[in-house]
Amino acid sequence: MAHASDCLRPLSAVRQTAAAASLCGALGVIAVFKWMGSENAAFCLVTVAVFIALPHVSLVLASWEDVAPKYNARPNPWRRVGIKLYGQLGLFAAVALAYFVFQGFSQTYLTPLYDFGGNLVLLVLIATVPYLWITDQRMSEPEDGLYHTGQLLLGQLQATDFVLLRQYLLSWVVKGFFGPLMAGFALSDMRWFLELPLSSGLRTPTDIFDAAYRMIYFVDVVFAVTGYLCTFRLLNSQIRSTEPTMLGWVVCLLCYPPFWNVFSNNFLNYDGGHDWMHWFANSSSIWLFWAALIIVSTLVYAWATISFGIRFSNLTNRGILTNGPYRWMKHPAYVAKNFSWWLIAMPFMNSSGLGNAIRDCAALALLNCIYYLRAKTEERHLSGDADYVAYCSWMETHSLYAKIKRRFT
Repeated sequence: MAHASDCLRPLSAVRQTAAAASLCGALGVIAVFKWMGSENAAFCLVTVAVFIALPHVSLVLASWEDVAPKYNARPNPWRRVGIKLYGQLGLFAAVALAYFVFQGFSQTYLTPLYDFGGNLVLLVLIATVPYLWITDQRMSEPEDGLYHTGQLLLGQLQATDFVLLRQYLLSWVVKGFFGPLMAGFALSDMRWFLELPLSSGLRTPTDIFDAAYRMIYFVDVVFAVTGYLCTFRLLNSQIRSTEPTMLGWVVCLLCYPPFWNVFSNNFLNYDGGHDWMHWFANSSSIWLFWAALIIVSTLVYAWATISFGIRFSNLTNRGILTNGPYRWMKHPAYVAKNFSWWLIAMPFMNSSGLGNAIRDCAALALLNCIYYLRAKTEERHLSGDADYVAYCSWMETHSLYAKIKRRFT
């Protein structure tokens, strides 16, 4: 029986049952492709993404007539859709130009995706007109950010809502940057798993730990890339708002390549030369216990991503989660990931001396501060959503931190 406090918890934008079904579908498809000996990583990745999306798409379609506005007679629908199409084509051109100008990003993150994304781009272009028409007819407020993008490109400055336009363009920056990034990570991990020799590659506890650790991150990033691929209004998974502050963007981008590669090497290098496996190599019991802590922490991190279903996206609001690990804390992914880094690196242990250990601890603590700033900027951004305000109010009493605090005070 559910507790009374749970009954008062705000509804989550994603059901845990759907997230669990997505996880089962993804793992099942991955296992089948591995058993078949498939070498086509791009096709495998697309298939996994489809099976991740299916449970969530099914729920949306089942309630589509109830939650979506009915077709209404509006003046000049084709003119409005034409303006949106003009804006959409302009955005496609702008994204292509950005990829052409930033050759370093394109060669590193786009070139490996040509097999993965070539047919997908063609499909998007073919589906653009019918998609714009259907979504326009089912929107209660059809003059959205895309409409105002078209107005701007047509030179209709007085008719352009620049607040909506700015938010919409920022959402495309998010998709244009993180989409290829996550797809590249997922494709690399898919190739790794398909090539992994299960019989000869998992002989030692270290082999098993390394494979399990990477597999968890593999599942995490596959769910992330599915979220970026499914940013559709028809699925009710559109970007509702984008992080509006420069600080929010900076602290987020610092955590991802190519920015992280430069920043970590020059300022936050907390690698003391040895990780936890070195320090516990002579104690199998402690080794196993420490490995279990790292795996559990990483599982919590992945669980947070899986709970988003098809709504995962950095720097955006695509619906408020209140279940899964978000039932216990507001930032489970950040807490779990940062905790696992302390367990893995053990910067407080340094064979070069106490001074170097203090330096490594300070570097990792600064990285933790960056994630703290990410959490705070996200809270400030999401506080404009009434659902998030209700969730925060509920968490003041029912979060894990609140319960621990009450118990000891």
